[in-house]
Amino acid sequence: MDGESPVLVNAVTQPKWAQTVTEKTIGYVDTPALSVPTLAESLDGHHALRFDLAWLQALSSDERARYVLIVQDPFTSFYEADVVKDMMHWRKSWVKSRCWCRSSPMVKRSTSKAF
Repeated sequence: MDGESPVLVNAVTQPKWAQTVTEKTIGYVDTPALSVPTLAESLDGHHALRFDLAWLQALSSDERARYVLIVQDPFTSFYEADVVKDMMHWRKSWVKSRCWCRSSPMVKRSTSKAF
């Protein structure tokens, strides 16, 4: 639910009274606000969102050298989406292609093994 409705989650978790209740009941201090818009919304339509391990493995060594894989960190993606978005656009200045690997234990294992 966090990633799907950050505005609602932030409305419930960010007021001072909610922070106080959270701290007193479960001991969690300084609940971070979720990023709005979400990373998926910010990068909607970006070619880097189309991760295909089989396609990447089929690239020649020269073609593979022109790619940078950005492995998603869930905390950064949910709470600091602008950091990931900025990195995607910053890499553009290096004239390399980018591919975003969504957070998943399988993707991380497969990516490490393949490259």
